[in-house]
Amino acid sequence: LFTLDVDLIAERLSKVPALREVKVERHLPGTLSVRVVARTPYAWIVCPDDGVRLRREVGGLLVDSTGHAFPCTAYQLDTATKLPAIIVPKHADHTVASGRIIGHPELARCFRLLDAVASIDPEAVQSIESVSQANDWSLEMVTRAGVTATFGLGDHQRQIANFRAALDHAATKGYSLDTINLIPRENVPVTVR
Repeated sequence: LFTLDVDLIAERLSKVPALREVKVERHLPGTLSVRVVARTPYAWIVCPDDGVRLRREVGGLLVDSTGHAFPCTAYQLDTATKLPAIIVPKHADHTVASGRIIGHPELARCFRLLDAVASIDPEAVQSIESVSQANDWSLEMVTRAGVTATFGLGDHQRQIANFRAALDHAATKGYSLDTINLIPRENVPVTVR
């Protein structure tokens, strides 16, 4: 126990991207205490232009709510498979890689939409396949049922309420939505399957 470099152990463990906190203590006469806290996955992160593909498996790239990217561990896989993917384009100043905080502006906008969905219904996040920024003024969300919904960059509470109302209406009428543009306040454009 005396020959162990506690600081070196803590430093090495701190470099593991999937760990948020590391604490290593020596307690004499014969105990070494190692406490780690894993990062909580928020979404899968995808950047096709940088070669980061969606892999919902161990080793696939996750991101926590602070934007820190890390590989999925076997311990997190069951929970992580239910999470949406956030797709961002290549950006010269914001590389998508494990162990890095991704400061990509589009990531923050996608987070805001996911946060809004979770604030209304935390379970609804599991029905989202992916979120991406379609252009300078809109976000695109694809559900696991295959519905493509266009959202603005703000006013998400209203848009989510309209989306849920449209889904409920379609279900009662016996048809499925294909696309919906939730940016307009009235006369929301919808296509059906």
